[in-house]
Amino acid sequence: MKNLLFVFTICCLAVACEKESASELLPIDSRSSYVIQVSGEISEQGLNSNLGPNGLSYTGVDTWTGDLTGDGHAHIYSSEGSDPENQQNIISKKWLHTSEGNLIFDEVGSQNGNVVTVISTVSKGTGIYKNATGQLTMIGILVDGGVQFTYNGSLTLVD
Repeated sequence: MKNLLFVFTICCLAVACEKESASELLPIDSRSSYVIQVSGEISEQGLNSNLGPNGLSYTGVDTWTGDLTGDGHAHIYSSEGSDPENQQNIISKKWLHTSEGNLIFDEVGSQNGNVVTVISTVSKGTGIYKNATGQLTMIGILVDGGVQFTYNGSLTLVD
């Protein structure tokens, strides 16, 4: 009887320890998250621009103000269109570096005359933006040497 009680006690302790350890590993879906609405402006200065066989190639440096504040850069990888003032399906990436973390956006957009329209989707984040999701809409006007954007959208942050 003593041996049976000893085995029963050991089994119960093992199950209790296993459950305690498992409860500490929460899947991302059970972590708390919250949505923030963001808006502001981006002043982008072009460093280089080229219209080649894959469309527009461009690199710029950004200054973000508003709800998201920091510095960053942008790169256009490709686009469709032979007219430099009318580009469609612009594929780009934008990086934002803030004091609280970094955000990386995958982008698709178009340029019609001096108006640039971009949809920016969060692809990666660090710091408070780790595991963030969200999307920004950006409308830009070409200015001497770059683009002046306004942005608005929402980000979902995960604790």
